[in-house]
Order: sequence, then C-alpha cells, then structure tokens
Amino acid sequence: MYICDENVLANELDFKKALDLLIYLEDPEERESRRLRIWARAILRDAWTQFDTDNVLQSISGTIFFKIIEFSLGTGTIGIDIEVFLFKNNLLTMCCLRRRRSGRFTA
Repeated sequence: MYICDENVLANELDFKKALDLLIYLEDPEERESRRLRIWARAILRDAWTQFDTDNVLQSISGTIFFKIIEFSLGTGTIGIDIEVFLFKNNLLTMCCLRRRRSGRFTA
C-alpha cells in the first residue's frame, strides 16, 4: 500500500516502511520474495535513462533507490550486505525483465 503504483508520491521513507514491515512475515521465502519486489519497485520508480553520464553519482543521488540505501545506512537499519543483496539475488536483472514485460523497457 505504501509503495503501490497508484501512490505516485511514495518516497524513500515509504519504501523504508515497506521494508521494515517485512520482519512480521513468518515465512522466510515469502519475506525474501517481497523484499526483492520492494527493491525492484524502488529501482523502477525512477527513469534511469536520463542521467548525466559525466556526473553519475550526482545524477543517481536523487533516485528513490539511492535515497533508501543512504537513509538505511545512515540509520544503521539496512541489515544486509548491499553487494551481496544486489548481485546474489540478481535484483538488477529482475528489474530489467520486469520493465521489458511491462513495455517500459528502454534499452
């Protein structure tokens, strides 16, 4: 509900709330599945094709994805290894596939 497609005003705090609520799911597989979907939604919330390639870090710092990570690391609440999370779980690949299926993929 916090991060549904209809909530176009969802920000990093809404996504962080959705991630925080995962602790109440008892099934670890369901929890991990939903965690991946939340991160995928965060990545897909922004248009990644419009960044200044000369200032990549400055460009991505305004994305929901970056803000969630920055906020979580700043408060010490992320609870995961970012590199392992992103690459072990193929989160970036999942986002690309989802965009392709939804017709919003621009490569």
